[in-house]
Amino acid sequence: KDATDADWDVVVSAYARLAAKATDYRFCFERHGGTLTDDWPCAKRLLERLPQPNIGLNYQFLSGETTEMVCKSLAEAKDRLLNFHVQNGKKLPDGSRQPADAASGDLDYRAILATLKESGFDGYLETEFVRDGVGDPKSPEAKVAAARRECAYLRQLVGG
Repeated sequence: KDATDADWDVVVSAYARLAAKATDYRFCFERHGGTLTDDWPCAKRLLERLPQPNIGLNYQFLSGETTEMVCKSLAEAKDRLLNFHVQNGKKLPDGSRQPADAASGDLDYRAILATLKESGFDGYLETEFVRDGVGDPKSPEAKVAAARRECAYLRQLVGG
């Protein structure tokens, strides 16, 4: 949201050329703070300026977004959504945030997956951040256990 018009023009021009030259590939912008996708209006503007069918969005919610905000954005992005990051967080009593798994965070994945289904989403759900919550959350065993729980939860929600 702090980018200049010149910044926007450079990025849009470069990706428009790339998309035109590499039509067999799909390119995905991931939402992150400090980028041209750091809030939903900016991400939407970027997609509007790059209407090429092989350019889309890797949706990642940003800190502070609610289930309602995410669902509204997903409904608006439906034709351009290529991937969805499944991650979550919890707001603590002191106002800070901590990572959480999909099932126990503040975002309601039942509502989010229903919105994705209603919009005809045919991309991927991706669990990038998996945390065990006990012991060493970076150990391979903890990561595997957390990934299995995330997958089981998502399978339950999608009915598979």
